[in-house]
Amino acid sequence: MNELYVNGIPNVKYGTLWTPFENYVPRNIFDVVGKKCELSLNSSPVNWITASKLVGIYNDPRFETARYFLIKDNKITAHIAISNEIPNSTSVYPHTWMLNRLRVQLEKENSYLLFQHNHPSGYPYPSENDINITKFLNGYFIDNHEKQRFLGHIITGNNCAAFYDGKIHEWRGIQNDRICNLKELQIKPVYENLANVQGNLALLKLNEYAKQICKNKIDVNNASIGFYVNSAGFITGISTVDNRDFWNNQQKIIEEINNNSKKAGASTLYMVVPKNNSQLFEQIEDFCSRTKKIANVLMPSDEKIIQLPENKRSNSIYHPGESVPLKVLDSREIRPQIRKYQQQIKNNHSDYEINR
Repeated sequence: MNELYVNGIPNVKYGTLWTPFENYVPRNIFDVVGKKCELSLNSSPVNWITASKLVGIYNDPRFETARYFLIKDNKITAHIAISNEIPNSTSVYPHTWMLNRLRVQLEKENSYLLFQHNHPSGYPYPSENDINITKFLNGYFIDNHEKQRFLGHIITGNNCAAFYDGKIHEWRGIQNDRICNLKELQIKPVYENLANVQGNLALLKLNEYAKQICKNKIDVNNASIGFYVNSAGFITGISTVDNRDFWNNQQKIIEEINNNSKKAGASTLYMVVPKNNSQLFEQIEDFCSRTKKIANVLMPSDEKIIQLPENKRSNSIYHPGESVPLKVLDSREIRPQIRKYQQQIKNNHSDYEINR
């Protein structure tokens, strides 16, 4: 069994990613389909409390996911999840045709729409984008008979939530089974037990942290330590990088950075390289200049810690315009596929695969 910590130090193994989320199991898209949900355009506060608990099971500590819940006769009938699996952001309306099809279905079936997304930080306060998106959805989901189909928007955090009530057009908070003002929320950060690298002594902290990790038999001559950090400055992932790949296989490093950041829910990457290895530092500096994947690279020397010039640092692993696959899971489409798959298995045709 792999222990997460050894003597209080993250148990980082060569060639693998350490993250406190390694045992996290994402919820199935069907977990709430068929469940009772008494939200309506005339909902009382208690209905919002119940609904927030129901959809709150999809909280993901790694990245945001936008979710559409179709509600008819006080029951969730379908569920659509959309995510780029990028920390701190996601696509809300990826295709206009999808939203138009959804609006037509709501009118045809006399159903209503609840929108939800999660904030991995645990703080559910709506951002400016969240507020603008809610206004957009509130105006978009009015059917051809001028009937409002949008119930509201729930943002789930750490044991609390914020919600936009479509009836009174106002943002409010939910905590301890009661409705409150957003300013009254008492929020416990998700990551408070993890190391934080913000502040004036951040470089020294990272260097010392790397030294402690290397005591767990990491080959410091051939490996550098990568620290994956979320937007709040907490280290949510640690991995080793084979220094030889900076000369032989930089594409492998890029793919590892992208994959590891998603698994760790991290938006930035810091690296600590072996002491006094100036040749390696120059090679990584060139890599950073071209890819913009690393926030900073630290190299201990006999006198000081050398770091990247500011013009070669990057405050984000992902950049605007970068192609990132969008994952859409629609229970309306997946369920028939699963039934067909089960029938194929029953008929001993095992070559059929579900297209996701």
